[in-house]
Amino acid sequence: MSNTLNHTSSRQIVRHYTHRQKRCKHLMQYFVSANGLFEL
Repeated sequence: MSNTLNHTSSRQIVRHYTHRQKRCKHLMQYFVSANGLFEL
């Protein structure tokens, strides 16, 4: 019982972590493109 609960919680954490990673990568690309525009 507790094993299945732990499994689902760990999956949620992994999903949350990957979501945060994608957001960080998106923000980095945004800042890089903004810097490129300013350099022009």
